[in-house]
Amino acid sequence: MTMAFAASAMTFPAIRACVALASALLLLACGGGSSSPPPVARHFTNFQAASVVIGQPDATSGEPNQGGSTSPHGLSTPGAMILAPQGQLLVSDSGNHRVLLFDALPEVSGASAKAALGQSSLQAGLPFVSDKRLDRPAGVAVGHGKIAVADWGSNRVLIFDQMPLEGTMPAAKVVLGQTGFDDSAPACAANGMDGPNGVIITPLGQLIVVDTNNHRVLVWKQVPETMPAPDPDLVLGQATKAHCVPNDDLQDGTPDTSLGMPIATARTLMSPRDVWSDGRRLVVSDALNNRVLIWTSFPSDSFQPANIVLGHSDFSNTRQNDGDRAGGATPTARTLHHPSGVHSDGTSLAVADVGNHRALIWNTFPSANSASADVVLGQPGFDQVVITDTNLDGIADMPTERNFGAPNRVLMTADSLLVSDGAFNRVMVFRKQ
Repeated sequence: MTMAFAASAMTFPAIRACVALASALLLLACGGGSSSPPPVARHFTNFQAASVVIGQPDATSGEPNQGGSTSPHGLSTPGAMILAPQGQLLVSDSGNHRVLLFDALPEVSGASAKAALGQSSLQAGLPFVSDKRLDRPAGVAVGHGKIAVADWGSNRVLIFDQMPLEGTMPAAKVVLGQTGFDDSAPACAANGMDGPNGVIITPLGQLIVVDTNNHRVLVWKQVPETMPAPDPDLVLGQATKAHCVPNDDLQDGTPDTSLGMPIATARTLMSPRDVWSDGRRLVVSDALNNRVLIWTSFPSDSFQPANIVLGHSDFSNTRQNDGDRAGGATPTARTLHHPSGVHSDGTSLAVADVGNHRALIWNTFPSANSASADVVLGQPGFDQVVITDTNLDGIADMPTERNFGAPNRVLMTADSLLVSDGAFNRVMVFRKQ
C-alpha cells in the first residue's frame, strides 16, 4: 500500500485531527504558541553597576592584594582575561607575575583562584625568567590545546600545552621573541620582541601577538609547536620584520609628522596594546594614536592597511578625544584616549578606554569610521572623564561598583562583560540586563 492510497482512505475527521496534531507539533518545535513568548533581548546599560568583583572582597576596596601579601583571592594590576573552552577563567595578574586559574567565572565577589601559571604556589609572587616563571604577564590566550602568555617584562610569549593544576608548576614548551627560556632582552627582529602586550589564538588557529614597543602586530598562521620557533608569517604596522619605528609609513626610520604633529596612516601603529580576531576580522587597539583599527577581512600581506578606524573620522588624525579635528578635548561616544583592551563576542565590540576611565560598547560590530558607541561603563555619560566621580562633582571618589580607575582589558562572554581595573587591582563583572 502506498502512502497516497493510505491518505485517501482516511475519513475527513481523521485527516482534520492529523492536521491539528501536526500544527501543534510544529509550534512546539519552533518555540511557538502562547505559552512560549520569544526571549527578551538583554543589553548592557550606561553607568551600569558591576555584579561581581574579582580580586577584592567588595566594590569599595582597591588595594593591591587586598592590602596584604600575595594570595589566591587578591590581584595586583590585573591585565587580560580569557575563558577556556571548559569554562575556566584565566586572569593575568601582572603585579604578582602570574596567571590565575578560576574553575569558572565567579558568581560572588572575593572568589579564590585554584591554581596559577608562573609561580610555585598561590602565595608566591616574585618575577623570574625561566620556562616556568613569568615577569609582568600582560596578555593570555587559550585555543587549540594551547595557552599563550604575553610575558611583557621578559619580552617574550610563552606557549604551554596544559592548564595549571593546584600544586603544579607547568613548563612552557615554546618561547617566542627569545632564543631560549633564560633570555629576556628586547629586540627589533623577526625573532625578537619588545614589551609584548596582547595575544590571541583565533578559532581558525592563527596566533597573533601585539609587540607594543616595536609598534607592530605579529601573525603566525598556526601556533608554533617546536623549538626553535618559526618566524611570524605576517607583520602589521611595519613593512618588514626589521623595522620598528612608530607611524613610519615611508619606512625611512622617522615617524611621520605634519606641522610638527604626529600623523598616522591606515597601516601604521604607535604603541598598540591589544588584539581580537575571529580568524576573519581583526581588531587592534592603537593606544598612542588614540584609535582602534579594524580589518574587515583577515590580512593576507604584511603592512596591509586597516579598513575602519574608531576614535577618529580619518586615518591620519592621532589626537585624543578629538575625532573631528575641531580642537576639542571633551570625550564623546566617538572619541578615545589611549584605548587598551579590545574584545568581541562576534556581534558586539567592547573597548577599554583607559585615558577616559571608561569602557565603551558597540552593540553591533562597527562598519564605518568614527562610529558612535552605544553604551558607556565607568562614567555617568559619554562626556564625563573624572576617575570614580560617582556624585558628578568633578572630584575623584573611592572605588565603587560603577567606576574604574584604569580599565585596561575587556572580555565579552555570552551574557557578561569583564573589565580589568588595574588601578584598583580588580576585575569587574557586568551582567546583561
